[in-house]
Amino acid sequence: MYLLTRSLWHVTCTPYLRLRHATMSFLRSATRRGPTTTHRAASHVAQLVLARRISSSVTPRDTIPVFSTAPAALRPVADDLGVYGASRTLAGILSNDETFENIIEVQRLKPSHVATVAESARLFIPSMLLACVDLSREIIGDHPDVDESLRVLHSLGKDKAQIQGSKETYSWVIVDPGAKKYTNPSVDYTIEVIPTIQVADGLNKGLDLSPKIMRPMHDSLSPKAVYITHPSKKEPTPQVRVLMGGITELLKSGRTSLISVLTTGISWQFYYIRQTGTTISYRATSPLNLDLDTLAILKLLVASTVGDPEDFVKFAAVS
Repeated sequence: MYLLTRSLWHVTCTPYLRLRHATMSFLRSATRRGPTTTHRAASHVAQLVLARRISSSVTPRDTIPVFSTAPAALRPVADDLGVYGASRTLAGILSNDETFENIIEVQRLKPSHVATVAESARLFIPSMLLACVDLSREIIGDHPDVDESLRVLHSLGKDKAQIQGSKETYSWVIVDPGAKKYTNPSVDYTIEVIPTIQVADGLNKGLDLSPKIMRPMHDSLSPKAVYITHPSKKEPTPQVRVLMGGITELLKSGRTSLISVLTTGISWQFYYIRQTGTTISYRATSPLNLDLDTLAILKLLVASTVGDPEDFVKFAAVS
């Protein structure tokens, strides 16, 4: 069953609560005992059932507006969005097209040819995520309020560190699996925000910068900032897949909201998933096309990574 409130779609029912408690029990058990194959499989089943129930119970009736994909209009002024602190800083950054357009041109993020589905996933997803990670790290280094906001949001501790000539920060952004080694178009991605000092300590010990090394113990259970998935032949309803991954990460994180992304490499759709008490709701953008909406896609990836997800709709309004 669901309730429609201010164009957000809510699911709350006794079966939902039982499934949520079951999911959390599996996750806590796996945290205590370690991520064994049995616990991974069991928690995955509980998460899938939960996501399926929510997906089948909810029908979106409107979308999150994205400024640069709408008909020509005046961009909302960041000061009028009702965001403050780090979110106000990020809204100002997102309002500046030139920064993002330069990256799109230098890194050649626009498709130069018509690609197959497999080629799109293999070529364009890693390129966009690497551009997002690079720009996110730059923003964190240049804007201490954004860094501090991420430290609090992701519980990163109170120690700063410096890596390879970058500025001293609390927060470091990684993408998993390492996009430069990406070969399997069926692999899901996550963007993670981890303590910079953890990376620096690893480097001092002679370790590489792979996500597996940098991530905390019980890596499969550590919360993610953004979840990125793709349509699959095994899952005929893409919405179920993107919600399942997003809800799983949301429940693990202990936060109230998270961004989940559905992409083929060419098409990108952003889902804002939110939990209020026992209620989970979501809104989504329209599918964005990499050839036409490159600017919007890169901006929303960065906003999802370094911004407070609670303000995602407002970030989209100036993106």
